[in-house]
Amino acid sequence: MSSLGCEVQLFHTRSEVDPAAVREVSALGVVVARTTQELSYENTTMVIETMISDVGRSDFAEALDVVRDRLRERGWVVTDAGLNHLDMRSAESADVRLDAGFPSLLASFPAEQHAEIAKAMKATVTGAHAYVMVTLTRAG
Repeated sequence: MSSLGCEVQLFHTRSEVDPAAVREVSALGVVVARTTQELSYENTTMVIETMISDVGRSDFAEALDVVRDRLRERGWVVTDAGLNHLDMRSAESADVRLDAGFPSLLASFPAEQHAEIAKAMKATVTGAHAYVMVTLTRAG
């Protein structure tokens, strides 16, 4: 009697943001820092794109408004907003989500990049600047 082996194959999916959405968000201002994280759970790897941008405003609330207005011009839709954050979804790809907020915590960036990010932020300052941290993910 022979035994038949049973093979179980697990399908792994990779959830990445459309590169066109990343380019669109990168064009909002001067990107002073950028990183990509990969989080794996069950059979999925979620790729998270995070950047810190200077959109040319000295006040954070104004900078957040600039992000919102520029993305609305491109058809993005606001899904949630508050004093310190903004959530939107892409018009082109409804599964692309954006979260924008104050870059007070650089936890999204590897520790070895923190000094480099601080240096880049100082190098772009010619007056008072407010930076916005933008995170892009693909839902689903």
